Amino acid sequence: MTQPPSKTTIRPTQTTIPRRQAIIIDDNDSEFVVEGLASGWRIASYGYNGSTHWTYCTDAGISNWAKWIPHLPLSGNYEVYVHVPEHNAGTKQATYRIFHNQQVDEVVVRQSDYANVWVSLGICFFGATGSEYIYLDDNTGEPRSQAITIGFDAVKFEYVP
Repeated sequence: MTQPPSKTTIRPTQTTIPRRQAIIIDDNDSEFVVEGLASGWRIASYGYNGSTHWTYCTDAGISNWAKWIPHLPLSGNYEVYVHVPEHNAGTKQATYRIFHNQQVDEVVVRQSDYANVWVSLGICFFGATGSEYIYLDDNTGEPRSQAITIGFDAVKFEYVP
């Protein structure tokens, strides 16, 4: 008995535009690094994912600083967002430094204008080298005597195809 020839079903391929993929580094992740005076750091149970670091601002040099170090899957443009917590983010001069593709961009955020929201720092090209990061410190130019606070919460890297 002879078998009829088998049929091959060919399905059309669908070309899709890649979705914007996001990588979030929270303040309790290993890619978040804090340095400085241990007595200056505070950790609170609010902010993105229920946790945030904060400290007091200063105009007398850097006492505390942090870095968010992403492990990006591919080089390209990423929109960078910072999460500003609802409390202890009263500075008007949080200067985020974006170290990317052998460049440094500075973006000043008035944390006092936001509460529990993501704020865009803009779109930057990242080479996905493992040596790129976001940096923030407590030297905002606001005197320590004014008891103004600065929040260090999560950073989001959203791939822009």
